[in-house]
Amino acid sequence: TSGERMREAELLRWAGELTLQRGGRHARREARTWFERALEVAGQQHARWFELRAAASLLRLDLAGASAPKSRDRLAAVLAAFGDYADWPDLRDARALLPAG
Repeated sequence: TSGERMREAELLRWAGELTLQRGGRHARREARTWFERALEVAGQQHARWFELRAAASLLRLDLAGASAPKSRDRLAAVLAAFGDYADWPDLRDARALLPAG
């Protein structure tokens, strides 16, 4: 009601996570749509933290599929904006999804 949309990207990401947990025939495709929308909104809002979380969720979804290289590149680009803040759990988790090097 206030028009505040600060956490919109995170809510979209959570919708994707919940879709995956619910399962069903089209859960992966629907979750991908939620995650991509979360990335889009976070990018528009320059909400890097929520962009990081959405990119990591998308890569986890893609790890077993052909889209993994694209998702890895996307996550790596988001991580680059954070520099070397290695102590933060979300950053450590996201970096662990990428190959060492």
